[in-house]
Amino acid sequence: MASDLVNHEKLLHLICDNFLPLKSAHRTNSSGGLLYDQPVHYALKFLRLLMMWGRNITKKILDPEFYDLGPRILCYLSIEPDMQSNTLQESLRLIVEAGRTWITCLRYGLGKKLKYQ
Repeated sequence: MASDLVNHEKLLHLICDNFLPLKSAHRTNSSGGLLYDQPVHYALKFLRLLMMWGRNITKKILDPEFYDLGPRILCYLSIEPDMQSNTLQESLRLIVEAGRTWITCLRYGLGKKLKYQ
């Protein structure tokens, strides 16, 4: 099932482009209900859970020609949480999830694939 999800024609591209963008990585959900074009920790968690199904799936998700998750993980690890009460929790969740995703990559020996562009 995980392989089918990763190989789906549009699903992961939509998730990465709309819910794990690099362009607004340091600006988490502050608009109250809009999730598009802002990093969402649940999207990263979904990808991490897929990655936990195997090394080949993780390699494909990290591959720059497919989903290029590596730069996003490193960027989200470097977020400095905003101290506004409505965004602090989401910022911290995103940082924790990025750390967990990075650990998953390290378990497969793919830590070198994480390069910030």
